[in-house]
Formats: sequence, C-alpha cells, structure tokens
Amino acid sequence: MHKCAQIIVNNNHGSFPKRIEDLLQIPGIGKYTAAAIASFAYHEAVPAIDANVIRVLTRIFRIHEDPHKPKTQKLLFEKSLKLISKDNPDHYNQAMMELGALICKPKNPSCARCPVMDCCEAYASGDQQKYPYKKARGKIRKRYFNYVILKSGDKTYFQLRNGDDIWKGLYEFFLIESKAPIDISDILHKVPIELLEEPRVLYESKEYKHQLSHQEIRARFIEISSPGIQTKQWLKPFLFKKKMVKDLPKSVLLNKYLEERPI
Repeated sequence: MHKCAQIIVNNNHGSFPKRIEDLLQIPGIGKYTAAAIASFAYHEAVPAIDANVIRVLTRIFRIHEDPHKPKTQKLLFEKSLKLISKDNPDHYNQAMMELGALICKPKNPSCARCPVMDCCEAYASGDQQKYPYKKARGKIRKRYFNYVILKSGDKTYFQLRNGDDIWKGLYEFFLIESKAPIDISDILHKVPIELLEEPRVLYESKEYKHQLSHQEIRARFIEISSPGIQTKQWLKPFLFKKKMVKDLPKSVLLNKYLEERPI
C-alpha cells in the first residue's frame, strides 16, 4: 500500500488513476480489481470478470477451453466487450456478477429463472454442468510428515525449509518424512544424535490431515525434551524462545498445531 501511495503521488500528482491502463500500473491491483474500479467508480466500459462471470460466459457461449489459459481469458474479455453497456458499464458488471452468484450457480443452476436462458448455448444443449472447463485432477500424492519437536528449557528447535518443494522459506520443526506411518522408535532413530541428547518423549499428537491441490499431508507431532542441545554453539541460531516462535513464518499446518498446543 505504501508503494502504491508513492506511485500515485510521484507519477500521478496525487490523483488516483481513473483508466484501467493506469490502474494496472499500481502494485497490488490486478485485472479484475482494475476493471471493477474503472467501471464502478469512473464508468469506463470495461468488463470485470470474476469466477462467477467466467461461469456465465462459458455457459452462454459454450466455451470448452480452460478459462485459466491466457488465450481463453482473452476470448472471454472480447466477448464481454461486445456485451457491456457503454452507458452503464457498472450496471452490466454488477448484473453479471449477481447472475453468476444467484442463478448461474456452479451446481444446480436455476435456469428456469435465468433472464438469458433463451440465448444460452449450454442450456440449449443440456450440458450446463460441464462449464466452465475443469482440468482433470491428477492422482493425489500422500506424504507422511513426522515432526520432532525438540525442546530444551524455554527454547525449541526450528529449521528453515529449503529445496524445490512446498513451504520453501518457512520454518518448521525437525522433519522426518516417510512413505507410510512409522513408530516413534523408528522416528527417533532417524534424528541425528547431536540433536537428541538425553531424550524424553513428552507428547505424541493425533494425526493431522492437510489437503493441498495434488498432495495430502498426514502429519504427527512428537514433543521431545532434549536438554543437551542448548550446549551446542552451532545450534543457537536454530533455537527460539516462545515469543520469537510466534513471529516465525510457518505453514498453515504448523500454525494449526501450535494453536491447539502452544509450545
């Protein structure tokens, strides 16, 4: 927002842009938001296309292509430009959004109440539910995350997640990933000895399920008391007090666990 304000002051003499081309130059304003501002606030005849509008358009024109592809997005925009009212573009955009939200719903659309039923190609073909096109989901990959929470006094061990994988750049507990559920003894056997001195199991959590687009994470959390780790100088950057843990960037999964069981 601060960068947005700077650009408006420095490049636009303090005036908020009115045309979509200028609005798109503002950080944080995408195509839909720019079109909505331009049409609702300044009556520019530019279509605002959200998920509801995409559904309406792909059904009316029976568009088979993936709406996430740039080519299809261009086609939807061109179709909308021919439909939009030049005098009342805000009314058109609002009507299309409401049509998608209230009548042309994803499941069980109320076609009998639809004001554009007679010109809807999908309705005429009886295959409304096929639109918009949805890419077939691939096989869901199951992953088993065994988090070992190493506690030493008032500090807890965290590591930064790297590599070309989910949650890169976020902090997490010591992680052992397995192809199937494994026993605590097997988990502890995989923890480096320098991290696991005088270990004492404090708590074992239930299994947490976290669904991603093509992955299902099944996680368990095992809290371990390991007082010796504070004596290792090289480990100090990885040990965090409770008040510091709150500000660490973490995955939704870890935050959910910490909400239920604060460390």
